[in-house]
Amino acid sequence: MVAVPNSLRQFASCLAGTGLAFFAAPALADGDTPRGRGPALVSFDGLDELAAEASRNRMLTQVMTYTLTVGPDGKVADCRLDREFRRRYVATALCRRLIEHHVFEPARDANGNAVEGAYTATVDFRMFLDRKGGSEPIW
Repeated sequence: MVAVPNSLRQFASCLAGTGLAFFAAPALADGDTPRGRGPALVSFDGLDELAAEASRNRMLTQVMTYTLTVGPDGKVADCRLDREFRRRYVATALCRRLIEHHVFEPARDANGNAVEGAYTATVDFRMFLDRKGGSEPIW
């Protein structure tokens, strides 16, 4: 009979010579909690429209983070950008593209009920520049 160690350190030490692997529990995905999960991205089909908007607003050398609030119905209810623009229409146009082209599975609580959640992502507009390092969009 094998004695059960009293601490995690002793347990890991016991496994060291056995050839067995010891893994920590996986980290939670962005938006997940022990009580449920955040919204799951199903698709985003607006890359061309977002690139065109970024080009029109001279943003092709920038990186931007955005947060979308996803309602219990899976539809985007709100959009927040990580910066403010001198011209409000820039944020409005970018958010419009993001809202129109994201499709989500709603967040779920511990009981599996659909709830409001947030989805955060970053877009690096430099990926739309040509491969020669020029400032011409690739499309």
